[in-house]
Amino acid sequence: MTYSDLYIKKPKKIPFLLGTLFVIMIVGFFIKVFSGSSLPSQASKKRVTRLEIANLALNQAAIFWQTDTRETGWIIYGEKENSLTNISIDERDMQNKKNAYVNHYAVLRNLKENTKIYFKIVSGNSLISGNQNAPFFFRTPARLENSQIVNPAYGKVIQNNGLPLANAAVIVSLKESFSLLSFTKASGEWLVPMNFIINKNDYRIKPLSAKEKITIEIISEDQIVSRIETNLGNVSPLPQTSIIGKNYDFYSDNVLSATTSLPTILDTIDVIYPKEDALIPGYKPIIKGIMLPDSEALLTVEADTITYTSKIKSDNKGSWSMPIKQNLPMGRRLLIMKTKNKDGEEVILKRNFVIIGNQGQDAKVLGATNDDPTLSGTPSPAPTDSGIVKPTPTQSVYATTAPTQTTETIVPSAPVSGTSDYISLIGASAFIILGLGILFIF
Repeated sequence: MTYSDLYIKKPKKIPFLLGTLFVIMIVGFFIKVFSGSSLPSQASKKRVTRLEIANLALNQAAIFWQTDTRETGWIIYGEKENSLTNISIDERDMQNKKNAYVNHYAVLRNLKENTKIYFKIVSGNSLISGNQNAPFFFRTPARLENSQIVNPAYGKVIQNNGLPLANAAVIVSLKESFSLLSFTKASGEWLVPMNFIINKNDYRIKPLSAKEKITIEIISEDQIVSRIETNLGNVSPLPQTSIIGKNYDFYSDNVLSATTSLPTILDTIDVIYPKEDALIPGYKPIIKGIMLPDSEALLTVEADTITYTSKIKSDNKGSWSMPIKQNLPMGRRLLIMKTKNKDGEEVILKRNFVIIGNQGQDAKVLGATNDDPTLSGTPSPAPTDSGIVKPTPTQSVYATTAPTQTTETIVPSAPVSGTSDYISLIGASAFIILGLGILFIF
């Protein structure tokens, strides 16, 4: 033993194992601090309660989904499962301003025929996909050579207080077919074109008749639902205005309809169609009404320099109609009805309406067209490609129930609050280096 060993004491080192545990605890603490604000808790994950494909066509399709809370949302999609480079925002949003909805609606455009399309849903700051993070998918049809000639479905929905219901989803469903979708306008009116109704099984245009059963769902942003059961010959327009929250059975054997005879209302003289100031989406308006049973009336339609006149007679129930065999020119028109009441006095009724032709689904419609709801057109052959893919049960976009889904917390191009994971990684690495330095020094 040397002199220095007696009087110079070596400093005590921290045991290596204890120091390592200490460093790990410190690093774990700071990782949690840095990353905690950017990762939502399990309770904050978003959930899609309904998802389906609607308005399917050769080169486009609509995606409808519902969330359990009001959220901003859009779709990322592409032809490759691992390359979703296209973006489609909600149709009611602007590029620089997105609104929060429960009912969401995005249209995927410029698609290729007979092509499998993959997509995921961006909801708030979450990315929602199918089972095991796989995207949802559907396939576009191969060819649709002939569309069907059929009147659009349209109607109006109001709230319990009588005010029109705006921004409500209207979903038209037929058996084994892709849904058709629209939203109500500020006036509460809605219109859904019915030309392309595609069968889910063979991707062919579904042949239809006026008796085809249809279900119409109207869903408000407050998740109040009206369900209407009817048939195709009874939707142009629906027989009456709907009140949200109430269900209706509008089959033509038990309701007033444009395709059935009108009920007798004693001593009542009225023009049922068209409504006053109606906008007619075709060129041949339905002109029907009621008056005394087995009585006569003179009907005149004034159209610029042309006048259409018809002498009609009501049936034993008081129903009458005026056939329009020629297309009326577009513009404002006047219907004049002259008949007599039970006392023999002359009664004159007038109805103003506007012929707007095929102006698209944004047109305001309060009238009806007189085209035969029995459809023409030959369904196109089934796609020859045998590889038409239906989504698996965990990725179903056909059903109205919620699909199996996965929620991710990192969303491309979405504004996410909190600190980036890269900052967390840098911070953690710095503390690891610092901890190891302390161990080696001491």
